[in-house]
Amino acid sequence: MIFDNLENLHIYKGRHPNLDTAIDYIDSHDLASLDFGSYKVDGDLVYFFVQENTTNTHASQEFEYHESYIDLHFLRKGRELVKFGMEFEKQCQPYDAARDFASATCNYTVDFELDSGYFALFMPGELHQPNLRVNGCEKVEKCVFKVFLD
Repeated sequence: MIFDNLENLHIYKGRHPNLDTAIDYIDSHDLASLDFGSYKVDGDLVYFFVQENTTNTHASQEFEYHESYIDLHFLRKGRELVKFGMEFEKQCQPYDAARDFASATCNYTVDFELDSGYFALFMPGELHQPNLRVNGCEKVEKCVFKVFLD
């Protein structure tokens, strides 16, 4: 996982061509003006969605993870608590290749707050649980980039 200031996103270029495509797109487009919905950047290699979420008041034991895509999260508005899970414990939902999604429990977690000035990047296999309420913030506007790793 990478958690950093959005102003530093450019320093992560050069790690994978599809990640470079996502970073270039973020740097060159006004994402604050986009309507909620899904957007293609480079077909199924790089795409993203903009959504409004109601944050959850309670954390779950289940953490999501992906096998083929990086998840790059950042907020346009609001603040959320994110849990990062380590030490895989038990599979909950088996991997669904069509959705690139599975869930599991873990033995150890680290919490951090995500707001409009920061991003979180989760590599394939990294357990994460976003969208948790912090400081009474019920609604967030969020961008999630999906970046295919081959």
